[in-house]
Amino acid sequence: MKVVIMAGGKGTRISEMFPDIPKPMIPICGVPVLEREILSLKEQGFIDIILTVGYKAEIIMHHFGDGKKYGVHIEYFVEKEPLGNAGALFQMKDKLTEDFLLLNADAMFNVDFNRFVEFHKEHKGLVTLFTHSNNHPYDSGLIIADNDKQVKQWLSKEDERPEFYQNRVNAGLHVISPAVLDMRVTATKVDLDRQVLKPLCGTGKMYCYDSPEYVRDMGTPDRYESVCKDFEKGIVEARNLKNKQKAIFLDRDGVINKYVGFLRKTEQFELIEGVSEAIKKINQLGYLTVVITNQPVIARGEVTYEKLKEIHNKMETLLGKEGAYLDGIYFCPHHPDSGFEGEIKELKINCDCRKPKPGLLLQAAKDLNIDLKQSWMIGDGKIDILAGKTAGCKTALIGGEDFGQDITVDSLLAFVDKVVGKTMYKEVDEKIMSHIDFLIERYPVLQSCKEDILKAYFLLEEAYRTEHKLLVVGNGGSAADSEHIVGELMKGFKLPRKLDENLKERLLREDEKLGSILAEKLQGTLPAIALDGHLALSTAYMNDCEPLLGFAQQINGYGKTGDVFLGISTSGNSKNIIYAAITAHAKELKVIGLTGERKSRLSDIADVCIKVPRTEAYMVQELHLPVYHCLCLMLEDRFFGEIS
Repeated sequence: MKVVIMAGGKGTRISEMFPDIPKPMIPICGVPVLEREILSLKEQGFIDIILTVGYKAEIIMHHFGDGKKYGVHIEYFVEKEPLGNAGALFQMKDKLTEDFLLLNADAMFNVDFNRFVEFHKEHKGLVTLFTHSNNHPYDSGLIIADNDKQVKQWLSKEDERPEFYQNRVNAGLHVISPAVLDMRVTATKVDLDRQVLKPLCGTGKMYCYDSPEYVRDMGTPDRYESVCKDFEKGIVEARNLKNKQKAIFLDRDGVINKYVGFLRKTEQFELIEGVSEAIKKINQLGYLTVVITNQPVIARGEVTYEKLKEIHNKMETLLGKEGAYLDGIYFCPHHPDSGFEGEIKELKINCDCRKPKPGLLLQAAKDLNIDLKQSWMIGDGKIDILAGKTAGCKTALIGGEDFGQDITVDSLLAFVDKVVGKTMYKEVDEKIMSHIDFLIERYPVLQSCKEDILKAYFLLEEAYRTEHKLLVVGNGGSAADSEHIVGELMKGFKLPRKLDENLKERLLREDEKLGSILAEKLQGTLPAIALDGHLALSTAYMNDCEPLLGFAQQINGYGKTGDVFLGISTSGNSKNIIYAAITAHAKELKVIGLTGERKSRLSDIADVCIKVPRTEAYMVQELHLPVYHCLCLMLEDRFFGEIS
């Protein structure tokens, strides 16, 4: 599929910061935003690119050339005079004979385009808009759609809008059929939104694709700084739906809004003090924010779907005015008890989505690729806690009773400040953190792995602090990596590792002469075993038992509760590694995966999976080495450095 990127913008609002370069060349952590976009597209298989350029076109063309050095093919359409943001499409429509992606180069994005394109193909429309919630819907163009995602109305910034509205904003990413370009245009200058897309509203030919993935305008200095901070934190890459997401699931009544019993009227909805601030913090920390609510008032016939939509629009509008947003709202309209006047009989059923059943959480996890083990369910009642626990989430109760929740707080804001807002980076010594910073300075592409590297460090640090060990294994080149890791952990890597004084004394008591040699020459160690090096056991097990279970058998023999298993697999799907990981969990070991960027069986199983952003096996292995070197250095500093 061809990709057209509109890269002709000057960036008037942000030109005070970058007066001499076109907006697509503005750097995000040292790399032009357009280059980051092209690399993201290439990684997903989109390599046929057309750049429409205008302002300072020569800077862009000189930088990217024909695209070969980036692994793509680039053509240019140079606007010698301003054509609007769609005029170029009509002038080069002979090149656009099939559905194509149309993207803006003046925003930072990192999305799963294959998922986006698949949605477009399934719905068979002429246009699919990429839509999302943002933190400033009040000054953004709003998209109004029906339950089938058909776009009914498009409200520009200057258009009059209803008092309450859904926070659904056009993100400037599109899939477009070439049939759209068959429309008659008389002017040279064509506005994409007003003249091409808006007329399709209500025709049933334009759809919206809702996604929580990262798309941010950076047209003002404040928004640019915010994008840079998000990139440094790894949020930009992490929000791509090819990656497992972490979420905060929220009950509605009593958590977000004041509890009034059955809420039937829009005017009854009132946000609890501090909720907007709490949700804004959740947004900034990279969690998805998803509402999970039972709404039996629909089954009771007391509230229509349309009225519930209006109530939820008020919720989104009030949050949006404070710079907060939701990534999803899931509700159950059912109720199990029937026989009441005015009820909707078809909704009076024993369903799977009504809390305390976990159906809504499971559906959200499927839709948004959420890792339930890394997520929280926050509620004010027993059914919320039970639903969260059944789904596999951690749980928090707003209240004072004990329903088996993990923690108890008195408000959503208190939860955020106590749990989510206490970022892991504040808990790590500056010296240890410097190893990650230096790693990313040398390998900027690993920025997206920063949080998972730190999580892996925490698991290993806890294991060694509690006198446990690491079991590590891989196949082929990854087997050599596992041996390499053991070599760095079992002896000094960069620091001298002094032997424990008590052990020195015991050695000397055993044998004064030989003990003195041992006391002087032995080094402190971080216990680690590579499972690929036991030739006699491996060959015997392969011959006598089951070839793929050799590593699992060793986990069964060596593994103890509190140990850590590190499985290295470039694909993440090596069967013998998967068997070992499953055995490790069954033996109550923590599991770390070290893989490539694709979703895999190992990434699903592992407590933490470091997915380096490459897919070719040799390129994955090239990035694995600096990652595990970084972990070894961090652990050595922790246990044998000045802070030990």
